[in-house]
Amino acid sequence: MEANINFTEREKECLGLIIKGCSTNEMAKIMHCSTHTVKVYMTNLFRKTNSINRANLIYRLCINGYFKF
Repeated sequence: MEANINFTEREKECLGLIIKGCSTNEMAKIMHCSTHTVKVYMTNLFRKTNSINRANLIYRLCINGYFKF
């Protein structure tokens, strides 16, 4: 995975909501968009990080230093 991934602002917003444990429906309501659009953002996040699901996405970002603890 590339160390400096360029996420869009909406992808970052989606990522924050994934971390908070929001469902796709909850994310759509918060982001004022359709569930389809949320799924597109999630697909982009998965593609950019070579992840297969939400848990794998967070894991990959953690081990690659995306989050500062």
